[in-house]
Amino acid sequence: MNSGGGAVHAMKFLVLAAAVLLVSCDEAATRPSSPETAVRAFNDAVRKGDSTAAYALISKESRSLMEKRATAISTASTGVIKNEPALMLLQTGFKTTEPTALKTVDATDTGAFVEVTRGTDSSRLHLVKEDGVWVIDITALFTGAAP
Repeated sequence: MNSGGGAVHAMKFLVLAAAVLLVSCDEAATRPSSPETAVRAFNDAVRKGDSTAAYALISKESRSLMEKRATAISTASTGVIKNEPALMLLQTGFKTTEPTALKTVDATDTGAFVEVTRGTDSSRLHLVKEDGVWVIDITALFTGAAP
């Protein structure tokens, strides 16, 4: 009887199980299930300079407005400033220090506000639920309207 085949099968199973675990962990980080988790993930992405991850954590409407703004800026600069909307997130003035407290307020099934405290400073972020995932809504930055 060849016991080497069993060891190879066990090794393949372990590798597959590890891959599934890594994908699950990565998906949990990019698919926040609560408003606070979304704010933490967004903050971490901005702090790390990961514009792609941060961009994935904002609402579809926010991305659409950012794409229009990035196109307008690039066009106005005759291409000197590249049309890269995701990079705009790193230049919007979001504070990148770790929040000392997060508290969801005014929550519904489709929207919420999270009060973000950093030391003595406090602000509110608007979040919406899209496709079962909480994302940051920054449309007010572009429209000037209160969320």
